[in-house]
Amino acid sequence: MGVLLFFASNPWIDVGSYIPKVIVVNDDIDPSNINQVVWALATRHHPDKTIVMAKQQVLPLVAYLDQAEKKEALTTKVIYNCLPSDEWPKDYAPLEASFASYPEELRNRILNNWESYGF
Repeated sequence: MGVLLFFASNPWIDVGSYIPKVIVVNDDIDPSNINQVVWALATRHHPDKTIVMAKQQVLPLVAYLDQAEKKEALTTKVIYNCLPSDEWPKDYAPLEASFASYPEELRNRILNNWESYGF
C-alpha cells in the first residue's frame, strides 16, 4: 500500500494519466479476465482503503461526466486497491467460490435438472 500511496500523493507522477478509475491487482489476477478482476474487487478491496483524488485531469469523452467537468476536463479519480491485505495471515487467501470448483457429479446433476429448477 505504501507504493500506491506514494504514487497517489506525488505531484510529479501522473497517476493513471487521463484514466478516472484504476483497479490495482496482484500478479495472481489476470487483468484481462473480468471474472478475476471482479472477484478481486469483491474479496480484496476494502472501501475504506479507496484512494480518492479530486480535481484531476481527465479525457472529456468519459460518459458519466457532466458538462462542467467535460469543459474543465477535470474530475475525481479513484484507485481501488485490490491487492491482498498485509494483515492477512501468511498463506491465507479468500476462497474463490465458482461452479467450476464443484465436484463434477454435482455439476452434471445441476445442469441436467436446470430446467426443472425453473431456469
